[in-house]
Amino acid sequence: MFLFVRNFISQNITALLLSAVFSYFLGSLNFALVISRYFKKEDIRCQGSGNAGFTNMLRCWGVMPAVVTFVGDFFKCLVAVLVSKYLFTLFGSLTGPLDDETMFIVPFLAGMFCVLGHIFPIYFGFKGGKGVVTASAMLLMSSYKIFLVTVIVFLLVFAFSKIVSLSAITAALTSAIATFFISYFFENNFHNIWPTLIVCVVVSVIIFRHRENIMRLIRGEEKKASIKKKEKIQEESPGI
Repeated sequence: MFLFVRNFISQNITALLLSAVFSYFLGSLNFALVISRYFKKEDIRCQGSGNAGFTNMLRCWGVMPAVVTFVGDFFKCLVAVLVSKYLFTLFGSLTGPLDDETMFIVPFLAGMFCVLGHIFPIYFGFKGGKGVVTASAMLLMSSYKIFLVTVIVFLLVFAFSKIVSLSAITAALTSAIATFFISYFFENNFHNIWPTLIVCVVVSVIIFRHRENIMRLIRGEEKKASIKKKEKIQEESPGI
């Protein structure tokens, strides 16, 4: 197992470094911050819940800016994964064609660095969003089965609770469990522990970014989802 990782790194070091750098810098392009700072002339981190993400954009600026934010943060991870696959294919051809197990890990790696860029963007003082939308794109590009399980859990929890943060946290935890079982039993990936570990890293960072939400959930103070006028949103709690 560890021999696989050592060989993976040694044989693909160039592609791995290029993928990591490209995915991180692309992930740092936080669309909530781009839209709020360059089009609205205000920093979304100083508005509403203070989170640079889809939910706060929806509460502060309405549907259209939120949709653009969602699409941008989702598709940037898709681009990161596609470019990373190309890089691994290009440089992997120098040492021979890459096997399916190696290519199975690439979307997880690219997605992880893209999510880290979104949460800690180099362009915006390393203070970004919570990474849920971008992480969902990582799951879609890695395995649609994992993605579907995670989305279903998110929707079910949200349908009963109407709390975005609780739904996101539950879905994030579910994604780690689903990655282990699906990658092993359905994807025939015998080195399944590494995709699972990568997802666990992403989930851990997402949970950490939701630490204030978790405390409010414990106290029963977390707000339910709503769209309000800008002047009334200052007391809302952050979601995605």
